[in-house]
Amino acid sequence: MPIDSYGKDESALRRFEIVFFASLPFTILYSYLIMSGISYVQDKDLRLEEGELLIVGTSGVVSSSLIAYYDLKKNQCKLNLVRINF
Repeated sequence: MPIDSYGKDESALRRFEIVFFASLPFTILYSYLIMSGISYVQDKDLRLEEGELLIVGTSGVVSSSLIAYYDLKKNQCKLNLVRINF
């Protein structure tokens, strides 16, 4: 698969957006499972309070942002290497 498989019309911001929204459900799910596990160990209850749900949402958004940023930087490095080699 070529590095520039999205074509010349695909911008870096668009790829960032796609990766962010594709990873968001998974990061929120993992955050929820981790917080539920912590809550169960502490209180023997799987229900999360409002403050804990805020932590779940925030950590999901931050994690997805970091994943998309990593992908953005990784692809910029690949494109720069390809340009140098030509």
